[in-house]
Amino acid sequence: MIIKTQKDFDTLADANGNVCCTEALDIRCDISARGYISARGYISTRGYISAGGYISADGYISTRGYISARGYISTRGYISTRGSISARGNISAGGYISARGNISAGGYISTRGDISAGGNISARGDISARCGISTGGYISTRGDVVTVGFLFWPHAAPPQIEGRIWCKSMVPPEWQREYWGRRTCILMDGCYDKIIPRVLQNLDTMLLDPKWTETERMMLESFRNFDAEPPDWAKKLLTKNRKNEEATS
Repeated sequence: MIIKTQKDFDTLADANGNVCCTEALDIRCDISARGYISARGYISTRGYISAGGYISADGYISTRGYISARGYISTRGYISTRGSISARGNISAGGYISARGNISAGGYISTRGDISAGGNISARGDISARCGISTGGYISTRGDVVTVGFLFWPHAAPPQIEGRIWCKSMVPPEWQREYWGRRTCILMDGCYDKIIPRVLQNLDTMLLDPKWTETERMMLESFRNFDAEPPDWAKKLLTKNRKNEEATS
């Protein structure tokens, strides 16, 4: 269904301001709803999308503007925006979650893909991704952080995580590899699947050097997870959030 104006969109709403569409929504403008927005297919808009309730789609959710909901945001596909993603509830996706701005949730953030933000990633609950996590800003949560993939970290200060953290390895972004090569005296070319085994060969000796900052030491220590299985608590978190995704999809 093609929506060209807010007025067109408003015709889909019930008396409570809720919009429940039995097909995909192809929106050519900014839209907002007093209640929730739900679609059996994808939701795509050339502007922003805002809801007084939750936002839910069986397909993907994609916008050129921001995505904002007073409830949760949930999709079986991916969530992608050129702006920010914000929800007072949980944010969950069967695919990846990507924003050029911030990703913020009053609950947990969970995806079977990766989480990528040009800005900050923040949640009051847990943050979990089955692929990887990357951010141009900070990571802040009162819960735990788990990813089976890499956590790309570009900052001198460590993530602001009140709970536990587990990742395949906490690695610098590509543009910082030259710096890390000088610090570790190890060649940093190629993919991290090849770089990390090189570091592991000398890791114990390297960590005896007092030169490492708190964050550098944290990142180097995380390389020990490279070939390891996630601990039980991390596996349980991934399983729990997968069930939550299925329940809300």
